[in-house]
Amino acid sequence: MTSLPPEIDQRTYEEIVQQIEALAEDFTNGETLGWKPPGAIEVEPKPELLSGLILNENIPITVEATVAKLTGRVLNEDIDLGNNIIIKKGTLLNDDQAQKIVQIKKNKPVEVVLYARNTFIDATLAQKISQIDGLKQVKVKVTPPGAIEVERKYWIDRILAEDIDNDITSGTVIDEAIAQKIEDQGISKVKVKVETDAGQALIKIFARMVKSVSDRLNQVPEKNFLAFLDLIGGKLNPPLPAKVPLTFYLAEGSPTDGLVPAYTQVSAPPAEGSDEDIVFETDRELVVTTAQLQAVFVREPSQDKYSDRTLVATGQKEALVEAGLKDEAFLAFSGDRPIPHSLYISCRDIFDLPTLTGLQLIFTTDRAESAASLFQDLSLDLSYWNGSQWQKISPPPKKSKAGEKFTLTFTNLPIPTKTEIFVKTEKWLQAKLTNINSNIATNLLQIKNIQGKITIDKSDLIPEICLFNNSPLDLSKDFYP
Repeated sequence: MTSLPPEIDQRTYEEIVQQIEALAEDFTNGETLGWKPPGAIEVEPKPELLSGLILNENIPITVEATVAKLTGRVLNEDIDLGNNIIIKKGTLLNDDQAQKIVQIKKNKPVEVVLYARNTFIDATLAQKISQIDGLKQVKVKVTPPGAIEVERKYWIDRILAEDIDNDITSGTVIDEAIAQKIEDQGISKVKVKVETDAGQALIKIFARMVKSVSDRLNQVPEKNFLAFLDLIGGKLNPPLPAKVPLTFYLAEGSPTDGLVPAYTQVSAPPAEGSDEDIVFETDRELVVTTAQLQAVFVREPSQDKYSDRTLVATGQKEALVEAGLKDEAFLAFSGDRPIPHSLYISCRDIFDLPTLTGLQLIFTTDRAESAASLFQDLSLDLSYWNGSQWQKISPPPKKSKAGEKFTLTFTNLPIPTKTEIFVKTEKWLQAKLTNINSNIATNLLQIKNIQGKITIDKSDLIPEICLFNNSPLDLSKDFYP
């Protein structure tokens, strides 16, 4: 890990532009031809007028001179500490400076910045500014190119950004005569274009030069740092060839694997400012197999969840769009849906009976001491296949327990319809475990044995056939035993 010294000047180009604009505007303030940023106006502190604009001034607030309320604030006035020591307006106060101001002010209020210049005003900030007592006008601006709705006093020499009538259209430069015509129509505000002027163009050129000097200045600490490392015996690592991951694909429909020999050369587009391709070569032999990735599933055991990442992993972008999913990286061990837990039970000897009234399913578990409590915690959905779907059993079976065994007793279970489960066509019952909590997930019962029990009690049964030795008897007539 490389540890480099911090930069001397950490300002971005945009921050430098904003600072120079503020200096130019403040320096020419009060002059007849004083410069203002394009789109700079004053508006009433109303949320609907402020929202979406940029502050063109610091909005101050007066606070009590305490260390807690001053530390971390930006001064909006000069503070004279005596002995020719002045804490300048715009200083971000630290704890030591705050303590000195408290000693000088002696509980007198101090003006600090509440909202700083060049702050974007969203709906929330606009609402807060509108609630400041005593604030009558707010200086704001729009970053060019753009448009802003202005009052009559800002019309002259502006370019219209909307049509007023057939004669006064968008793009018209407003002079006194045109302004009077617009005003005669009862219009008090119009939208005007905000475009970069010559002053701002010069500011941006100068800011670019400042940024260039700043970038060179920021290289000084790194140069000194490298000199220090050289002084203590440190050495730079030798240059290494660039490495990139390469993906090779077989031609569509290829019946056999393909071989990419070691040192196969592959070119990349030229770097910026160069006409020569960048050539890479493979460092080892590669066999491109015809095997295709069919499915990718991710399992998160601790949460009993899984996720199907087949579409992303196999690059099926069209299917992703149809499914409303994003083509983005996914976590290797994070699930997004619960893992289903279903137990399927079938027994021909029982389910082929004409009625299943009073059927009991008896489960023998691996431990008696916790079987009772865990059995009560289990949330089971019991259903049978009715020929088209899994139908929930109603009324649900009664639960009972005895030692390491627990029993489900069905009052009047419908006879299931045959369906195929895991390549076996039978009459099936489904027990689906839902709502798995951490206690159940870590203490799931192990079932050692499942028994089915049903009692058939029916009278007046007529035998289908009777034999005397090997001779059939006519059951419509009397016969000797």
